[in-house]
Amino acid sequence: MNIPSQTDVQVQRIRAIGLTVMNCDRSLHFYTQALGFKFVSDITVAAEDYNDLEGVTRANIRIITLQLGDELIELMEYLNIPSQPIPSDSQSNDLWFQHLAIVVSDMDSAYTHLRSFPIQPISTAPQTIPPGNEASGGVRAFKFKDPDGHDLELIWFPPGYWVSGNTKLYGAALVRLRERDFEKVIHKGGISPEWPLKYQDFEPYYTQAEKLNDFYWGEPDFPYPMGMVQNTGNVLADMIPAEAPPLMAPFVKLIPHFERHLLAQRSVGWWLQTEDLPDPNNQIRVVGDKIHIDYTLNNTEASDRLIHRWTSVLKSIPRSAKHVLPFSIYPRTHLPEQAVAHQCGSCRFGTDPQTSVLDLNCRTHDVDNLYVVDSSFFPSNSGANPTLTIMANALRVGDHLAKRLR
Repeated sequence: MNIPSQTDVQVQRIRAIGLTVMNCDRSLHFYTQALGFKFVSDITVAAEDYNDLEGVTRANIRIITLQLGDELIELMEYLNIPSQPIPSDSQSNDLWFQHLAIVVSDMDSAYTHLRSFPIQPISTAPQTIPPGNEASGGVRAFKFKDPDGHDLELIWFPPGYWVSGNTKLYGAALVRLRERDFEKVIHKGGISPEWPLKYQDFEPYYTQAEKLNDFYWGEPDFPYPMGMVQNTGNVLADMIPAEAPPLMAPFVKLIPHFERHLLAQRSVGWWLQTEDLPDPNNQIRVVGDKIHIDYTLNNTEASDRLIHRWTSVLKSIPRSAKHVLPFSIYPRTHLPEQAVAHQCGSCRFGTDPQTSVLDLNCRTHDVDNLYVVDSSFFPSNSGANPTLTIMANALRVGDHLAKRLR
């Protein structure tokens, strides 16, 4: 089947999804209060402006535009022409069935809040997709109808799995190409050619590949988070003495540089990351004019499990495989405190001033105009890079400040 590319048909994006409603004010209240949409605009268009476009004569239409994340919806009320209601016996298999999927961070809280509004449930309760489903295992969803009978869905993704545009991201730096990345893309400085295969051809294999990295949810005999694995590429000969385990370091320093270079060429580096658990004894102190970091490793059983698991994966590679030496060693070391990164939780947020430094808007409980929006606000430090969460929270706090300063 010959599918035209984006550039062939000059299609760029979906601007908004339109929903015809009986009463804009009622729908505005529902979508903003029950589902967290933000108001964008409210206009009324005259009949002559929209007759040819809508195919409805003499129609006066009120259009309210709302936003959730990057997406827009338009609530359209025909003011002077009656609208037929959606058939009450509509089901998910009917050809006119369509729905919006709304991502939530806490399904139970969102579901409880939603039930206080006039909805008609489709699902009996939030449903969990069985773990055996490779594409969506662990995802929770709840379908319902809004006051006009439009089908909607709340959907929750497990930690370490979330949606961004057309791609899925995991805790490590593993990002799927977007669907449009497989098409011909015109840049100012040249052209990225179209791929002979498309995103859909790679999608099932993306899912398999992502599972190779993520051990965050443990193993059958250890049902606790372990962490994730990343490849760091080749090993630098000059870094081997500094990164060698303490017991090996004195001997490694005696290896001539040429041999260290040969060793580096035949080595592969791996980064294994396990979550640091909150510990009140791990803290930052100021003594005089110096900063002191008190830190003791914890969650070591999970870390040891992850190292053992990954070592067993590497040992399972057949020694007869090309470019694999007939013998291997697996030295390991921990990142020293001098190279510590992604510190989190030193000014965590919460509702109780006795147990938190910041309130839920990242303002200090004691100083009205002091906000902290780096990773200090984290109440925990996941086994994933925190940067995107820091960015998202900064935008959230920015919205709060903008409203406060109006």
